[in-house]
Amino acid sequence: MGTIRHERVYSAGSARIPIQIDQRYYGREADGRFQDTDADVQLWFQSIMDTLNHLPPEHVALLAASPEGNIRVWGRPGSGGGAEPVGGIAPAPHIWLNYDCFRAGRGAVAEINSSLLHEMGHQVDFWQQNRGVGRPRNCMYQVAVQNPAGCAAMLTRRHGSSTRTPNEHFAYVYADYFNFVRRGRPTTGLAGEVNRDGCTVEACASLFRRCGGQAGLPASNREVVELRYSALLQTEPFVSIGMGTAPAPSGQPASGSPGGSGVAPTSSSYVPREGPRGQTGPLGLRQRPA
Repeated sequence: MGTIRHERVYSAGSARIPIQIDQRYYGREADGRFQDTDADVQLWFQSIMDTLNHLPPEHVALLAASPEGNIRVWGRPGSGGGAEPVGGIAPAPHIWLNYDCFRAGRGAVAEINSSLLHEMGHQVDFWQQNRGVGRPRNCMYQVAVQNPAGCAAMLTRRHGSSTRTPNEHFAYVYADYFNFVRRGRPTTGLAGEVNRDGCTVEACASLFRRCGGQAGLPASNREVVELRYSALLQTEPFVSIGMGTAPAPSGQPASGSPGGSGVAPTSSSYVPREGPRGQTGPLGLRQRPA
């Protein structure tokens, strides 16, 4: 089996992010026996662009921090997606997605790609980690210091990822926020995703205990979910672009911060945008088979 690479460019402010999709074919390209149809590739491009449109352009622009930065859809083994840190080992930064992450039940393509949102959560987390002064930081440990109860709430987010670090919880909550809250969907749908015992991964369980464990959680699961979002919006990637406010040194939300609900942050510039949804025309440049 071979592939043909198609490319489009997504504009995040002044940053230009290549989006590459490897279309699979059987035998020789000239035979025209494609596993992925042109319509499939069009829908995947549209799904990626629709998803990126729901994110702050400042976050998407992180992928342009180096010439190697891109989003690529290919036969990535083992999982739905993957990310490399900004400033990390080349090729970095990038997001790689497996074909299967576009299958929302027997071939249907979801409007918003949750795997892409999750990997973008890793990107902003890596960005925070690599821009710290002194030793590297990441968002979960920032939350643990300034909002322990919020950190514990984030660590109750159930997930099935094979990566065994607290950073996975941040990426899942980031994806939930843009998939549900910013799209005007109820937060209560995630109440069943609250594991009040915390995560069983040792690094996560240790951080959960340090942040007060169950004792620091609100009474209702809905309040736990809302506390996750409040803690998310207090991290540097959101504070730095005006979508949230860091808490006061006491650990309590500062005046003007999203407070307990975390579902209605203010922003000086960011709103989800329309387009290039439904973009038509050629798929992109056809390059030599990979």
